[in-house]
Amino acid sequence: MVVASPQAFRTLYFAVDVLALTLAALGAMYGHFGLDWSHISREWYLTAFLVTTAANLVLLYFLGLYESRYRFLTRQIPQIFQAVSFSMLVFFTLNFFARPVSYSRLTFLYYWVASFVFLVAGRFLASRIVQGFYRRGLGVANLLAIGSGNEIAATVEYLEQNPALGFRVKKKLSDLCTVDELDQMVRQADISTILLEFGEQERIAPLLNYCESNYLETYLIPDILDILSSPVDIGRINTIPLIRLKESVISGPAFRLKRAMDVIGAGLGLVILSPLLLLIALLVKLDSPGPVLFKHKRLGAGGKIIEIYKFRTMVVNAEEALQELFRKRPELREEYERDFKLKDDPRVTRLGKFLRKTSLDEFPQFINVLKGELSLVGPRPIVPREIEKYGPYGRLLLRVPPGVTGLWQVSGRSNTNYDERIKLDVFYINNWSLWLDIMTIIKTIPAVLAKKGAY
Repeated sequence: MVVASPQAFRTLYFAVDVLALTLAALGAMYGHFGLDWSHISREWYLTAFLVTTAANLVLLYFLGLYESRYRFLTRQIPQIFQAVSFSMLVFFTLNFFARPVSYSRLTFLYYWVASFVFLVAGRFLASRIVQGFYRRGLGVANLLAIGSGNEIAATVEYLEQNPALGFRVKKKLSDLCTVDELDQMVRQADISTILLEFGEQERIAPLLNYCESNYLETYLIPDILDILSSPVDIGRINTIPLIRLKESVISGPAFRLKRAMDVIGAGLGLVILSPLLLLIALLVKLDSPGPVLFKHKRLGAGGKIIEIYKFRTMVVNAEEALQELFRKRPELREEYERDFKLKDDPRVTRLGKFLRKTSLDEFPQFINVLKGELSLVGPRPIVPREIEKYGPYGRLLLRVPPGVTGLWQVSGRSNTNYDERIKLDVFYINNWSLWLDIMTIIKTIPAVLAKKGAY
């Protein structure tokens, strides 16, 4: 009988990794030598693979990939690549000093590629098994959430909507409790994890001491995150913890790398999609009178007004029609001023509804990317009057180019409220990485195909 426990899940991931690395070694040998291994030093290759496999497993352990809680595979892939690459570096370093026999470097190139592929595939399958246990309530951590702020409410909602993360929210408290009350709830509900909103030190310190004394997994949500609009580093001078504000601008080599990816991606997109773009242009022209492309004024980096291109999805006199619509149905003005769009907009053409639903109307924005006005991934392009809604975050938003897609695109698009969109934009700017851009582009594809939140 399999016991669904954190230790069992760690053992599962370890066993899958060992199997993946073993298959990678066998695959590398077969790929280069076939089934005839008589002319090579099999003992040396076996030793080399054992050393490299051991280095891989140790590196995966130190990178935290055997922690008990489930982690999204997309967040594991860079660490798996790092472990595989460093383990090969370990092997070649040792071999440089040992030099026992001549060997095929091509074999170890095969092994490097196969290790990465098999480890990712193995962890995908293992994660599906673990998620299955979690969804059935097996091996989950019972969680108590304490706090009433927006951040903790959003975290609790996310955990409840994603049972595959391995947390079951057993109790929620809006106010801080006493240590005795906490002890009673922990014992009655078998609580093993505490999610706690940071509050007054005098009130929160006893609760933290209790959690530490009883070996409870504890997560703190500091309220300072609500007032910071810049990325931070957590550091320390002597015994004093410090929060250091970091430079937010994506600059230097990082910016040039991002720009190179933009130019290559947009250029290839226009070339590959050119037959589809020509077809859409023809259909737009046949569907309703007016130009094929529509130019919409948005705010670019530095507050510069840019005109982004889209296939026209509305009638040509859209602005006049909007004012006439407000005159007939004044209740729609509030919806428009809240989101700067209408869910059932009568100005949208028949073809325009389809183009918007599938996001095909946005493909001409690749031209803006080539011009440097947009990036493939970035914050939402907003109209000038929207900047007021960003409040203190507005200055941060205008420090980077907006994107054709972004976290807002893969998180529900129009189904997200305005505050959530602002938080997604701020999070992207503060936590930018090339990997975040790549994963956002990958996630955009199913988001567009699902047509979720698009209108």
